Amino acid sequence: MMKNKSFSRFFLPLLLLAVLSGCITNSPKIIYTEDELVAVLQKRIVDAEVSKTMIPFYITDEIKEYAREVVGSYYYEKGKVNALVRAIIDRKKLDVKYNEYKALNAIEVFVEGEANCIAYTNLFIGMARSVGLPVYYVDVTEVSKLKREGELVVNSGHICAGIEINAKITLIDFAEHPRIGYKFYKVIDDLEALANFINSQGVLYSNQIDLSSEDLDSQIDIKLYRTAIRIKPTFAKAFNNLGIAYQRRRLYDLAIAQYKRAILLDSKLSAPYSNLGNVYYLKGEYVKAIENLKKALKLKKNNPYTHYAIGLVYYYKKDYPEAVKHFRRAARLNREYAEPHNLLGMVYFQQGKYEEAILEAQKALQIDPHLTQAKLNLKKYQAMYNKKISSSAKLIK
Repeated sequence: MMKNKSFSRFFLPLLLLAVLSGCITNSPKIIYTEDELVAVLQKRIVDAEVSKTMIPFYITDEIKEYAREVVGSYYYEKGKVNALVRAIIDRKKLDVKYNEYKALNAIEVFVEGEANCIAYTNLFIGMARSVGLPVYYVDVTEVSKLKREGELVVNSGHICAGIEINAKITLIDFAEHPRIGYKFYKVIDDLEALANFINSQGVLYSNQIDLSSEDLDSQIDIKLYRTAIRIKPTFAKAFNNLGIAYQRRRLYDLAIAQYKRAILLDSKLSAPYSNLGNVYYLKGEYVKAIENLKKALKLKKNNPYTHYAIGLVYYYKKDYPEAVKHFRRAARLNREYAEPHNLLGMVYFQQGKYEEAILEAQKALQIDPHLTQAKLNLKKYQAMYNKKISSSAKLIK
């Protein structure tokens, strides 16, 4: 169910609880018991052993006992929710710290004391359900997390918990910096939540793999994305990320197929259009590249990486005014993004504007002192500028 309504809020330390008007009615199955989930997984993942430990919200008897102690004599749902949240984040209790790289299950969070948003949610949901609270996973669609890998856009989403209290939906958000308000969200079932969890693990593993290996079936990122898809065959984000895994290995046709499948499943997701544009650029098909990148910008106009990508295509088409427009936009949207400044310098150099080229290369190096191309470009620009000054001086004499 997708919501688009304003809502009121109340706060706990480091946590936003957002109450949204509306309720869930006539919904398909959302909450699964652990046994029900295992039964479904056994049918969808036939070549691997399936157990309750695969379930991200599965908790031990020790954690269940702790949850019962925490809620104590609280009778109403709101009191129980607040008590569980405090138990997870309070310094004198579990004191779980935010760490964006910790996509862990509930038991791992309880033991290690670190979690990203979905890992926090796994522990909260496991504990809450153990004390009888009918909580569920929620995908906050307006906070779709876009992570850059080169010029590719990885999509991992933002997951929090939800519960219906007094005919209103309350969101329990463990984000590092909770937003003041969410307007767009989707209640998801436990299968999609598990697919999100596995997808997020694939994103974290993506930088720890051997791209030179020809055995795709053994690659952890590909295995995780494929598993997410088998669990939830309509999960567009995993298809997008699987496309990225193929593209990073220069398997462009396989990548294109995954991006197109993601678009077919969710035409409002911007990342597959952006990545499809990128792979067409690499194949030299600039018309298709621009077409798809423009579609991505219509869906997410403030994505600096898409502006950079389309600027790159225009640069190689020698359409310098369009390239400048998009590189400038990318640089404004992300002040810590060095590459747009480097490319702006390259455009200005082609136009004979050596002073402007020098300034942009310097800006790029201020942001990223290790950007090798910007270092080489700066030397070239300075040499050409000095040559120009020298020639002008000779003409004056």
